[in-house]
Amino acid sequence: ETLPTEFAYIGAVIGFFGCWKLFRESKRVFIFTVLLFIGCVLFASFYDIHDIETYFLLAYLTVGIWMAFGVRFFFELSENMQIKKLMIAGIFALIVSTGFINYGKVDESKMSLVEEYSKVMFSSIEENGIVLSFQWDYFVSAAYYLQHVEGYRPDVVIIDKELLRRTWYYQQLRNQNPWLIDQSKSELDEFMKELIRFENDLPYDPRNIEFRYTSLIHSFVEKNWNSRPVYCSPEIEQQYVNVFQKVPTGLVFRLYPGNDKEFHQSTTRDFSFTIPHSLDKYSSGLLSFYAQAYMNNGMYLQYYQRQNEAAQFFQKGNEIQSIVNKTVK
Repeated sequence: ETLPTEFAYIGAVIGFFGCWKLFRESKRVFIFTVLLFIGCVLFASFYDIHDIETYFLLAYLTVGIWMAFGVRFFFELSENMQIKKLMIAGIFALIVSTGFINYGKVDESKMSLVEEYSKVMFSSIEENGIVLSFQWDYFVSAAYYLQHVEGYRPDVVIIDKELLRRTWYYQQLRNQNPWLIDQSKSELDEFMKELIRFENDLPYDPRNIEFRYTSLIHSFVEKNWNSRPVYCSPEIEQQYVNVFQKVPTGLVFRLYPGNDKEFHQSTTRDFSFTIPHSLDKYSSGLLSFYAQAYMNNGMYLQYYQRQNEAAQFFQKGNEIQSIVNKTVK
């Protein structure tokens, strides 16, 4: 649905004439480009993700090819040089107008939401902490950049839960934190036997590989919580942390032994971030994490009969969620 505006509408019309020219002059190239376009659109249609636009790049490129032939089609309509000069001016105007039409939609120069969110996540984690997460788009990828490029909070160990399903990821973890892998060597060895089978299309037991996977995640927590603070982000499924007590701390949960039921005072007070003038699915989802964190902290305080503190968190969470809900509507 965004294709016409990507080419300032007129460009899409020119592409149609280019497609017609290809059909008349070179059916092989015509069929090839049509297959490129349809194949890309059909392939991307099977995905339901917030950044789906990038999956349509090949389709946009194909329309660009058709536009080139469309320009040629119009140039061949007349031998008059004055008319051709007008056509060149029109093409230049089309290029400029495309930039003006789309600039506002793609300008992210003032978008700092992900950076702010990642830094608030880091502020929720104490020194030398370990955090289990799979918020790749919102936190993990940005955090890797902040750590390895800007040198921001290199003390924090970030474990991407979903990347733990890939053999190559363990070499990365070993290079960065060899002690983490060494402490869980026995659990990792057992899981690796099954994971190698899975990656090489060899017979494997789904129940056993899931059991080994869960055991490995548990070992990362159990073998470190006594010497380092260990956390998980809220999207981590319950079965991977069900043997631990989850205490809301900022945007994350700190994990304690399952028999530790005492109240742990959270340092969460308020989150500092900028709400963009316009929200899309991506930024709305990120703001929802703030709202959810406020609500989690409120529910935890309410459970321990700290009603006044809990009410403040509930109010802040509802305020942010109301902004998100208006955007969704």
